Amino acid sequence: MSRKRRRPSQSPARKSPATPQRAAASHSTHDADPNDTRNNMSPRSFVIALVVAAAVLTWYFHGNALPQLHKAVGAVLPDHLFWFDTATVDGIRSAMTKDHHVLLSGAHMSAGMLFTVFAGAAGASVAALVGPANKALKRTLIWACIAFIPVGIASHIMIDEMLSAPGATLVTATAVVGLIRWVLLAIIAVCVIVLPVVWFITEFRKRWNDPNYDGAK
Repeated sequence: MSRKRRRPSQSPARKSPATPQRAAASHSTHDADPNDTRNNMSPRSFVIALVVAAAVLTWYFHGNALPQLHKAVGAVLPDHLFWFDTATVDGIRSAMTKDHHVLLSGAHMSAGMLFTVFAGAAGASVAALVGPANKALKRTLIWACIAFIPVGIASHIMIDEMLSAPGATLVTATAVVGLIRWVLLAIIAVCVIVLPVVWFITEFRKRWNDPNYDGAK
């Protein structure tokens, strides 16, 4: 009798299911290119927002609230004077009523406080972002803008006290602090207006002279 030859098993070998391929490009923040323009937009957008907010508050406080009080009192308040003496303050004090004092104090504590904080923060942020290449000069500009915040708040408090109670010493101290506030505000204006213009001109010249320049530092 002939033996029956066994046929090899016809069952197909099990195939492992195909593993879906992962996307080759990883969007992890660790693989982000530091020179990518999108990565540099966040700090610039934040600085622009600060500058816009500071500009709006500057207009509201110095261009709207204080001028209305000037008109109501009939005299320019110390906030808009570069220097003043006892005679000037006595004239302003005699023209002010109790309601005027309340309105001025409220303006200092609300719009004046916000203006001071945002203006100082905006100036320091712009100086840090597009400040001069000289590190010592850049650091000086940043700290000058930051110093405007406590000096400005102190100036507002001292003006309220000076207009409420007479005193030659307080008048002189308030005038000195107010003058320092004006100097620091001028530095902020330079940081917010002049520095971006200088930076733009410098970048434009670099791109004009070198088409391959990408702005990376």
